[in-house]
Order: sequence, then structure tokens, then C-alpha cells
Amino acid sequence: MNGMKRKLMVFHQYLAPYRIDFFNALARRGDMEAFFEYEDSPDHHYNRREMESRCVFRPRYLNHVPVAGRRIPSGLACILREGRPDLVLVPEFSILALEVCLLRAVFRWKFQIISICDDSMDMIRGNELSRLHALARKMAMPMIDDVILPDSEACRWYREHYGKGIFFPIVRDEQAFRMQCREALPVSLSLQEEYALRGKKVVLYVGRLAPEKNLECLVRAAASLPEDTVLVIVGSGSLKEELQHLAGRMQVSAIFPGWLEGVRLAAWYNLADIFVLPSLVEPFGAVVNDALAAGCFCLVSGRCGSSCLIRQGWNGELFDPEDEERLASLLREACRNRGVRPSFPHLKECLMPAGFREYVNHLMEHMGL
Repeated sequence: MNGMKRKLMVFHQYLAPYRIDFFNALARRGDMEAFFEYEDSPDHHYNRREMESRCVFRPRYLNHVPVAGRRIPSGLACILREGRPDLVLVPEFSILALEVCLLRAVFRWKFQIISICDDSMDMIRGNELSRLHALARKMAMPMIDDVILPDSEACRWYREHYGKGIFFPIVRDEQAFRMQCREALPVSLSLQEEYALRGKKVVLYVGRLAPEKNLECLVRAAASLPEDTVLVIVGSGSLKEELQHLAGRMQVSAIFPGWLEGVRLAAWYNLADIFVLPSLVEPFGAVVNDALAAGCFCLVSGRCGSSCLIRQGWNGELFDPEDEERLASLLREACRNRGVRPSFPHLKECLMPAGFREYVNHLMEHMGL
């Protein structure tokens, strides 16, 4: 490229906090434009304005046209023609991704196409989010030059079946997140006093309160924990009242702070001794990255893509999400092994197996950036 930066074009569903550091890294390595299908996530209550302020690029949002009851991204041909990218990143095997592939074929453009895909090995084995996803994968993979995967085992499967695959877990810059955790320590102290948590062990979950998250199993497993343990379930969703009633019936000491982000969420990571992600279906689970960066020992369902971040016995353990007794046993063991909780919140040691920069540099080498 004679010292010139490659021209990148990123298409993605929506701007999410766990993707910002990755997109910023791309923008620093190349001449990047970024377009998002939707201004807001349908499942999360992210503060879009706050996220945009953290971007080193200018997020732009696509227009849509209604087709057979669906909203289809429009104007892609004009965007690609005017942008003249060398490399285009597309979201998984979506309609948007297929549009980009077809436009490249029709106009004989020469840019590379790389899919950002969240497939986990559990999904590949048959626990798909939908049959359409599996069908779209078969259609798109011959037209895509490479695919970024957050699950190392799934990446090996893609390489065996398609000769394509770059491993890059969904991680954020742990140093920036740990700085946020440090800034949140006064809030952690306030929460500790508000909920009378001094001297108690805290088991934390963060995410949507939805059936696939398997939270009923977590609440039942927590019933076997000693009295000095508190279960904190951060998030919102349709199951909140049901989970609160279940915790009451099982006599589980539980706190439901609702949906949180930023410093107030980081404050709970500071207070947590153990983090649990018990999902039945979870393409990745970026919250595990946050928990490990904050120094929480993590119990993670083996069906989660983020299980690739766990080094069993050191920073966490894996379990079958349908084995409630095993989860209860791991919770009891983890609570025993966490030692005596300090009197005041503190910044714990990072438990990530590798740093964000290491993961990013590996990816950029594969992408030629």
C-alpha cells in the first residue's frame, strides 16, 4: 500500500459498548468508515450518546426500505461505490452481509469481505439461534473471504470446513475498564453500606433476565450457599418478578438492582467475588471479559463462547448449564476458596488470560493492517 492506510468499511447491527475498543483499534490502523443498521439495540438499554462520545470514528446509520414485512438496509451500492474500500467487515451472515456479497459480485469490485461472526461451538453442534442462521452460513461462506470468530474451538471448525477463520474473542481494553473500576470504588463503598455487604461474599450475574439465561437454575443453586453469601442479579427483562419470587421461596439472599451501565455497573464488579454466566444459549457473553478484567472468579456455562477465556482452576470453572447440582457444588467451593472478604472494596487482580492489545495485534496481522 506504499505506506498508505488500507481503506476499511465496517457494517454492523448496532453500536455496543463491548465493540467500541475493537472498532477504535480498526480506525487507528486504517482509514475507516462505520455504518450501523440500527441506532439502538432491541435487547439492551445502552446509552448511545455516551458510547458515541468514546468513538474515535463517526458512527453513521443506514436507511431501510420495507420488503415483505422486513426492514432491509438500503443505499449500500452508493456507499460502497463512493467509499471505494479495500476491506469490508460485515455482520455475520445477515441480509446486510449477503447484500454486500451480491453487490461485489454484480459490480466486480475487488474489496475483501470479512464476517464478524459470534458462532460458538455449541451453536455449530446444533443449538442454533435459528435454522435460518445455519442456512445463511452455508450461503454466505463461499462468498466471504474470511471470518472472525470469538470461540477458539468454533474457529478451528470453520478452518476445517471452510479453510477460513480468525480467532478474536469479544474483549475490550482491560486497562481502560480497570480504570473505570478504580473510579467506581467510592460507589462500591456506598453500595456496600446500602446493602450491608461488609464481610459477605457476593455472587454476581449481569445480563438480560430472559429464559435462555437459565437464571432459575442459578437461584436454585444459590439456595445451598452459606448465610454470609449474597446473590446479585443485575439486568432487566421479563423474568424479573418471577426470579424475585423464586429467590423468596428458596430463601436466597438476593439483590436485583435493575439495568446498570458505566461506573455503577463497575461498582458491582468491584464488590463481586464470583461471577456466574449460566446460559443455555450464548454466542459469546462479553460480560465474562468484564468480570475477569475486574478480577472476579468466573463460573461459565460450557455452552458460552466466552468459555474460551476460562483457564480452569485459575480464573474460573466451566459447567453443564443443565447440571444444577454441579453448579451448586462449584458455587460452594468457590465461596470457600475466595478467602475472607476485605473490609472495604478494592481493585482486584486482573484474571484475563491475555490482554486486549495482544488479541488485537494477532487479528490485525491476519487482516493485513
